[in-house]
Amino acid sequence: MQCPKCGNDKTIVQDTRPRHNNREVWRRRMCINCAYKFTTFETSSTRLEQVSLSFITAQLTHIGELMLTLARELDLNKVP
Repeated sequence: MQCPKCGNDKTIVQDTRPRHNNREVWRRRMCINCAYKFTTFETSSTRLEQVSLSFITAQLTHIGELMLTLARELDLNKVP
């Protein structure tokens, strides 16, 4: 996290508290360079996580369909 006062990207978290049913996190930070204290509010991107899970599920479905197709073809075209 970059300090809004001096621009240094070395900060430490002094306090963390959940907010709004754990959907947001309140953090009190301090810059190591200039000792400036500031607050951040961080939220998770649940929509991105849902998209990723959908993509993984879709990929697994395609692999499953491929496996079934291969098994069916091998069963139908048995080599003597």
